[in-house]
Amino acid sequence: MGADDTAARAFAQHGAIQVDGVLLSVAAAAGNVSGRWLATAQMPRPDSVTPSRWNEALLLANGQALLVAPWIFSLDPDGDALLLMPLDPRLDDARTLAAQFDGMLSLCKAVAEGAQALAESALQREASA
Repeated sequence: MGADDTAARAFAQHGAIQVDGVLLSVAAAAGNVSGRWLATAQMPRPDSVTPSRWNEALLLANGQALLVAPWIFSLDPDGDALLLMPLDPRLDDARTLAAQFDGMLSLCKAVAEGAQALAESALQREASA
C-alpha cells in the first residue's frame, strides 16, 4: 500500500496503520476459538457532516457494500465509522490483505466524500431558500 518501512514494521508489531486519516487494523475476532480475524477501518465523521446525515450515509453505504464483499459499517461510541470485514482464517498472503485494505480505504473515502457533498448541497439549498 506504499507504507514506508517504519509504518510497515509498526503494522507488523501492532496490527494497525493510519492511512489518509483512516485507521486500518487487524485483530482476532471476539472469542477467537475458530481462528477468525477481523479487519477494521475506523474513519471519523467529517466536521461538515451532521451526525444524522453521517448515519444516513453509512446506512446507504451498507446496502451497497454488502453487494461487493462481506463488509458492514457500524458506529463506535464517538460517532466514528467502523467498516468491518471478517478475514478468511487461511489468509497468508500480505498482498491479498493489502488489496482488501485498499478496497476498504477506497470505500471509506467514497462514503466520506459523498456525505460531505450531500451536506454541502443541503447547506446551499438552505441558503438559497
